[in-house]
Amino acid sequence: ISQGAVYLADRVTGLEMDGGKVTSAGLASGSTVTAEVFVNAAGAWAPALAAGIGMDLPVEPLPRHQHYFTAQVELEPLPLVKDESGVFFRPEGAGYVCGLPRWDVGAGFDFTDDHDYFERAVWPALARRVTAFEAIKLQRTWTGHYAQNRLDGNMILGMWTGGAENFYIATGFSGHGIMHAPAVGLAMAELILDGGFSTIDVSRMSYQRVIDGTPYRETGIV
Repeated sequence: ISQGAVYLADRVTGLEMDGGKVTSAGLASGSTVTAEVFVNAAGAWAPALAAGIGMDLPVEPLPRHQHYFTAQVELEPLPLVKDESGVFFRPEGAGYVCGLPRWDVGAGFDFTDDHDYFERAVWPALARRVTAFEAIKLQRTWTGHYAQNRLDGNMILGMWTGGAENFYIATGFSGHGIMHAPAVGLAMAELILDGGFSTIDVSRMSYQRVIDGTPYRETGIV
């Protein structure tokens, strides 16, 4: 890995260990990738990969539906808007992306296009916030999954403490991943190549807190 990273377009189906180290990753295509260092950054799928080599991650998939709609009335330029109910929207191309979390739905993979929920809950919430959104047209719906860290809602970064010394974790972002990604990439590169963090000390985010059962929660979050 010091020579450069291998980026896989194929799906990893499992990992193999030998002598206390991860030695290879099996792919859905049937091929195998070997390396000196492995980083599990598989998001909501990270726990399944880790479990295959005996590592327990307190991370679970949390489904979030998003919708794209167009409006009849043109509005002024807007940033991302979110209120206390959880409904949000932001401009995207000729329309808007929006969503409203379903607090009654628990963890688990769910790829259902729930158009009925948009009509029943999301649209009324949008219209209450912006009257111009009383006349809109839903164009499409899709679903993604948070890698939800049920211990404390924060990322898990670093080595597999007490396990394979060449196996690293970067998951459990709980919906914050795109915001943290640049800093996480830098921190993980420093840890792997230099043996420690130098630019940003994120040692409090290590797997050790999972072993110790000591949450590290944010004090302010929207």
